[in-house]
Amino acid sequence: MNYVSFADKNLKSPSTLRSYNATYNAHLKQFENDKSVIPADKLPDILDYVKHSNRRLSTKNTIIVLLGRLMIFAGISPTDVTKLKQTFNNNADETTNEMKQKIEKYIERQFRNGDMKSFVINFLLFNYDLSEIELKSLTISNEIPNSRATGVFMRPNYISIQSKNYDGYGKYGMKKIRIFSKRFTEYLNGKIGETIMDDNDLLTDYTMNGMSRDEYEDAFVSDLTGTRLIEYNKYR
Repeated sequence: MNYVSFADKNLKSPSTLRSYNATYNAHLKQFENDKSVIPADKLPDILDYVKHSNRRLSTKNTIIVLLGRLMIFAGISPTDVTKLKQTFNNNADETTNEMKQKIEKYIERQFRNGDMKSFVINFLLFNYDLSEIELKSLTISNEIPNSRATGVFMRPNYISIQSKNYDGYGKYGMKKIRIFSKRFTEYLNGKIGETIMDDNDLLTDYTMNGMSRDEYEDAFVSDLTGTRLIEYNKYR
């Protein structure tokens, strides 16, 4: 996890950059290796440090949120970020769930209203951090994927998504997602040969209140209660 690369690419607001710099330098920089990178095997040490710190709970929450964003930037799966939050759950600040709940309700409304394009975009963005580039480049196909193929593959009982167009590909390899949902399948079966987003689409035209990917990511990692954000069973 490289904080310098993360900050350069994602922290555009001067105030956010100052805040994150202070948090990182005070609490996380000490876990860097000689290449100025925090190795994934340091995560247990970081959690132990945060749990036993005498800092205020709000400070601990800020450290965990920043750590979660670093993990996602490095290509570590949202599932592993969820596990991190579950481990920290005993010290969770319940007020951090508000934005998650608002976005979840927004995504559920898209589903209930039959706006499947918006629902699929938001579901994949929020649960799996698929970027706008991925949503515009992964072609929907009926082909049987091999281990090197990228795209959205319609299988008999599930949807398989494989992507290498993300920052952590060189270290973590192909991003692989499986989705079991009849409504997903029905919608995407009508889009064979297309991509989930068109080239002239803007991600912020589909997200809640025009929120950016970074703002969705903040809502994901700030949900310190740690459960899967969007329950599959609602959308079978």
